[in-house]
Amino acid sequence: MRDSVEEELKDLPQVWVDLLNSMPDIKEEFISDKKLNSGEMISPYFFSYFMEDYKSCAPFFLCFERGKEVFDALYELYGEGESAEPSDKNIDEKKLKELLARHLDGMNYLLKMKGKNTYSIHEMEIRELSEEEFENEYDLGDIESEDIRRCCGQIMRHNILPKADENPIVKFQEALYELTLNYNLIFYILWPLGKVDDVENPYKAYVELWRRGIKPYIINKNSLVAVR
Repeated sequence: MRDSVEEELKDLPQVWVDLLNSMPDIKEEFISDKKLNSGEMISPYFFSYFMEDYKSCAPFFLCFERGKEVFDALYELYGEGESAEPSDKNIDEKKLKELLARHLDGMNYLLKMKGKNTYSIHEMEIRELSEEEFENEYDLGDIESEDIRRCCGQIMRHNILPKADENPIVKFQEALYELTLNYNLIFYILWPLGKVDDVENPYKAYVELWRRGIKPYIINKNSLVAVR
């Protein structure tokens, strides 16, 4: 019969239990946090155990299909516990418009799966605003970006990503949210699990903008704002 500690890990794949058994200090924290977050297979604070070097958590990904691609995307953004933003955030108007158009294409790809309205960069006024200017002019609840984000998130969860019994890595979503506070980054990281190999990651352009300190907001079909 499993002891009380093992009972806390009974919902985990055996390979993860074995990894935790080889990391007794992390295992203790992991179990303690699972008790506080009942119902979660993976502690929301999982990545905080590896902040000194995220490479240490790579084995939890590499043991499942497409795990290396997921971990590489995670490490690309948060290697060594730091956001991988380049020091040079300069971007010319042509490159900005290219990235915004690719961002729209990525969201359109997902939106089409549910027959939702799509967007064309050629029909939109593009404005650049500071964070303060954006907050003074818009309420997130009144623009279409938030509806798009939620819709695309549902499509990712229900139409793209596998179920946990097919690939347990999908259960890292809450832990990734604790790390990123950004579902667009989460779905960029998890995209390889969907095994859609003939389409560019729909969140790739968003990440390229994010790494330059730019946040794109779709106001409506006629307006797009780049905030930095």
